[in-house]
Amino acid sequence: MVFLSAFYFIELVAKLLLLTRDCCLYCMNRPSLWELECFVAVAEELHFSNAAKRLHISQSPLSRQIQALETKLGVQLLRRKTRTVELTLPGKVFLDDAREILHHLDRASFAAHRSGGGEIERLRLGFLSSLLGPDLIQVLRSFRDERPTCQVELLDLPAADQLWRIENGTLDGGLIGGAPAKHSSDLKFLVWKTERYMVGLPERHPLSVKMVLSLQELRNERWVLTSRATAPAFRHRIDELCTAAGFRPRIVLESDRSQAVLAMVAAENGIGMFTETITRLIDRGVVFRPLNTRKAVLQHTLVWQADKNSEALLAFQKILRHQADHKPIRDVSLLNSACDQ
Repeated sequence: MVFLSAFYFIELVAKLLLLTRDCCLYCMNRPSLWELECFVAVAEELHFSNAAKRLHISQSPLSRQIQALETKLGVQLLRRKTRTVELTLPGKVFLDDAREILHHLDRASFAAHRSGGGEIERLRLGFLSSLLGPDLIQVLRSFRDERPTCQVELLDLPAADQLWRIENGTLDGGLIGGAPAKHSSDLKFLVWKTERYMVGLPERHPLSVKMVLSLQELRNERWVLTSRATAPAFRHRIDELCTAAGFRPRIVLESDRSQAVLAMVAAENGIGMFTETITRLIDRGVVFRPLNTRKAVLQHTLVWQADKNSEALLAFQKILRHQADHKPIRDVSLLNSACDQ
């Protein structure tokens, strides 16, 4: 029995030694941050000479860093040509992760620096750039004035990504449009603002002469919209409005970015639907007209995880509630009467 126990003990030690050796080899083969920076520079410039100038080194050491990185990973990241380089498929995949690693390092360094300067709290918020308007900027300023020792980290992310990060704890809250139809019961929502939908028309569109539009007038139009994956609540609301008007919009083009949708409307590819915030981004090529219905509004919502209410997040919610109290839903009854005339 003692002999068997000793045998099993020796076998266990041998396995641990092998595991330790493998871990050490893995750590030795792990890409360094300098190798990642060299790769990202070459991948973005697609030219070794330009990347070397950007990094303030000569081409020879840069080439050695890329070769060492490819050896460690066991794949070819770049395909060399006479004057330029191009990314291989593994290179394209690796580039996204390499950028994210360097971005996280920069954020960590910045956070440490600001903490050393007296900022002792952190509030991590997602937001939608398409909803970034004066009201939200005022909210952020008010929060800064109220809690000067809180470091606010803002990430421009689609609503779906915000919800996922909130649930896994990498975001404290998110500033999105309307709450999704289906969501986790662990999430809470605070509507702090509403704004009208505006129809975007090419300048030369026949309907541009009207000051107010009805959805029925848009029945036979070609539509250009923000993609459903990027703005699910926005698109769901448009579906509801058009269904209530008795039709489905004929969507000819989509984009993940509202700015691109604006450009496509200006190019006369179709009409679009936007929030009032977006209308401030362009002053030529597109005209905006409101709809004659009180229901054509988009909610601005703060979302957070119910069991993770930090003092900073509670303070932010308080400011949003104060903003909501002073920003009632816009009454569009005047628009209704204008359209009826």
